[in-house]
Amino acid sequence: MGMNVYSNREEILERINAMTADDRDAEVVDYLMSFPEEELTDELKGLLARAYNNTGEYEKALPLLVETESYGRETANWNFRMGYSLYFLGDYEGSLKYFSQALEIEPDDEDTKWFIAQCNINMPFRQRVVDFWKWFSENSADIEEMLAGRNDGRGSLSDLMAEGMSIIGEDVYYNIGGDRELTFCVEGNTECYYLYPYLVDNMPLELKDRWTVHSCQHPSDISGFTFRMYDKDIPMTEILVRADYDAESSAFDLCYHHPALAELDEAKSINAFYVILQHAIGEGAVYNYVYDVRQSDSTDGMYPIGELSSGMKNMLENNGKEYHTEPELNWCTYRCEPKEDSEKLREEIICGNSRFMLLNRQYMEGDMQCYRDLALKGASAMFLMITIPDGWGIKEFMDMRYTIEDRIESMFGNSDTPGLLLGGAMGNKDIAYIDVLLFDGPGFLRHLNDPLVMDDLLRCGDGSVMDSSVYAKGFCQNDPMVELRKRDRMG
Repeated sequence: MGMNVYSNREEILERINAMTADDRDAEVVDYLMSFPEEELTDELKGLLARAYNNTGEYEKALPLLVETESYGRETANWNFRMGYSLYFLGDYEGSLKYFSQALEIEPDDEDTKWFIAQCNINMPFRQRVVDFWKWFSENSADIEEMLAGRNDGRGSLSDLMAEGMSIIGEDVYYNIGGDRELTFCVEGNTECYYLYPYLVDNMPLELKDRWTVHSCQHPSDISGFTFRMYDKDIPMTEILVRADYDAESSAFDLCYHHPALAELDEAKSINAFYVILQHAIGEGAVYNYVYDVRQSDSTDGMYPIGELSSGMKNMLENNGKEYHTEPELNWCTYRCEPKEDSEKLREEIICGNSRFMLLNRQYMEGDMQCYRDLALKGASAMFLMITIPDGWGIKEFMDMRYTIEDRIESMFGNSDTPGLLLGGAMGNKDIAYIDVLLFDGPGFLRHLNDPLVMDDLLRCGDGSVMDSSVYAKGFCQNDPMVELRKRDRMG
């Protein structure tokens, strides 16, 4: 070849990187394969593996990466390439391991975060729920013995429960005790309000006869409870509150006061109060009714926090509303000022409704936190886009959107395609949006890819099939758009 790989390293790398930048990865493969085998350094083998990955030859990339593990395992690039190969070979659990290691090395890499989300989505929440309850059934006798104080060398209850909770995902909090009572705790993780009811509803019947399981923390009797956090010991009954009710939103702004909380900085004080509040009125009521909290130096109009739940209940009922301690996931109607010239999806939306507004807002802001939090537990937040057929009016198209939403909700009643309808919207570019939360995203998309299923979804009242294109996209701006049906497919 006439080029010494060691003396001409910079020139070789420059040539490879130029070809890669121009998407000429097949040329990179040809170029590197022309080197004598003894001149292919570990660095060049890594670049050859990258080129194979980029040309879709993942089975050729993987052995090169395994061969160069000792050279690259401490680098983000090597771990990313391993994860990438395994992901497209369908080994999502193995892929997740390497992408997670890459993220530890480079914590801000958005591509790595996206692949971690996709790995988890391909290990669906639906299957995790099945696996968790299978694990719980197999270990329930040991758990009951430990709760009764009979350990007999079984190890710690917390270690055993951590094993089970890891099946569901990261950051799964719970309380267990009493007379065989298990409570999943949201602990400020908003996605759990949308996931845990499905988890609890799918508890096997044989366990329901023995165990009481809750999807969020219920109100507690806080008399005698002391809050211990941030080096503070605060009897909960000493905390004073005032609830200001907004009739239009049926929500409360809360003011609170306690000298020890006033000594903390604002973020810690508010966090501490939320922990106390969730004990006092329950996580469901906090989610349903509390809009804002703030500390106050004044105690005017305040009363003990133990009276807050009954006070909120009375205020709501006096305004013709009901008080619920389970999360309601209420619908919210919204209007937008569409951006006429924008090419970004959803920026042309005129109006819509949603039961997960935070997810909507974050998508528009380019923030994928909610999307990622759901994905880490195997759930996929997604929207469908449906184009208006030629000759249809907006009213007819909107009515059909509602019909399709009803049909999707019926699909969610099927144990193979579970999920939640999150909302819908209309844009000024003749597109209807339907927002969904899927507990088995890959399974749902496979279901919709069946032409007969899609025909039934788009079937009009006269029996004809609506001539529309249908696409799916995750609530993450860099998610690819998936075509599910092309216009004129029916000929």
